[in-house]
Amino acid sequence: MYTATLESPALCNEKPIQTSSISLLADLLILTGLSKNAHDESEPFKGHEALTRKTQKIRIIGAAAVDICQVACGRAEAYVDSGIYLWDAAAAGLIAERAGAYTKTEPLGDYRVNYMCSNTLIQKELIATLS
Repeated sequence: MYTATLESPALCNEKPIQTSSISLLADLLILTGLSKNAHDESEPFKGHEALTRKTQKIRIIGAAAVDICQVACGRAEAYVDSGIYLWDAAAAGLIAERAGAYTKTEPLGDYRVNYMCSNTLIQKELIATLS
């Protein structure tokens, strides 16, 4: 069970957690999601292609909150998704931030957001790769 508050550290089963210390893009495990409406020329596909070429692995588990908590406890280095609903990332995002993660949310409208969560050592290079 993952927990955090604004005043407390992030915990998994009542034990403190923190993000990974991997700093090389080539060594990253990236978790992501992909909308069933995405197509080959869409932004998510372009981002996935760029990440595939520069990182160790990309995985789709299918549950944004679980993926973000994996970043929070250091089992993955980043989670990126284009067009998820804000409520799919909000609570897990707080847990990740309290575990030391960098998070970025860009509103798309209709409660959808572009969302990124990563350890702080890779955030700039990850943002550059996705731009």
